[in-house]
Amino acid sequence: MNLVIDIGNTTGKLAVFEYSRMRHVEAFSPQALHAVREQFAIDRAAFCATGTPNGGLPDWARTELPADTLHVTGETSAPLRNGYSTPQTLGPDRWAAAVGAWKQHPGKPLLIIDAGTCITLDVVTADGIFLGGNISPGLDMRLRAMHEHTARLPLAERQGCVQEIASDTENALRAGAYWGIAGEMKGYYERLSEKYPGLQVILTGGGIMEMGQAMLRVGRKAADNAEADLPNTLEALPAEALAVLGFPFTYAPHLVLTGLDAILSYKQGRP
Repeated sequence: MNLVIDIGNTTGKLAVFEYSRMRHVEAFSPQALHAVREQFAIDRAAFCATGTPNGGLPDWARTELPADTLHVTGETSAPLRNGYSTPQTLGPDRWAAAVGAWKQHPGKPLLIIDAGTCITLDVVTADGIFLGGNISPGLDMRLRAMHEHTARLPLAERQGCVQEIASDTENALRAGAYWGIAGEMKGYYERLSEKYPGLQVILTGGGIMEMGQAMLRVGRKAADNAEADLPNTLEALPAEALAVLGFPFTYAPHLVLTGLDAILSYKQGRP
């Protein structure tokens, strides 16, 4: 069995795969890692890290993993051709997500949108070449930047009332950030779909769920904006929640983990 770990800037996840099928997934922690090692017969392991110094593992994790654990970087070989001009600067999560998307949708032109601390929009061609893409600020970064780089704008809460035409300053900041992200995704898709007919969009990252919840808040008054009645999984969101994006998509919450497993299997000579 393969154990893979994705350590992001905000959160981390680990998963166990057996012949490309995910058997287990949970948040990355000392307790979770130890329990997984006790529960499953792990043969190989791989990780990528964007949220640790030098992209390495925490000291407590090294003792729980095989000595030959694969450290995935933007330069790691994979079942996908890397067309990035500076692979040494390519985030390993972007590379793993692209590999995961290609594993799930081979032979298709792909736009992979990962909404996390930053928003990445990456392209894979139908013949299996990772071209690269764009990086822009995530939701928290946008809200914090507007507060920190101005004299009087407040720090808006990420959750709360969302309007198309905001009637107060805090909502204007929040709605502007959400609508800006939605417009960015839609605009990039529209431009690329002309160049790559049949372009398929794969959404991943925790920010996608928040985007859907935010769109359900559109038109609500602040007093009616109860969080309790909002779906807490993407599968439970009504179809109209993300219709504002204006394009068809597939949601893949564990795309980076899937890519790490594919890379690990590829390095071991397995399909």
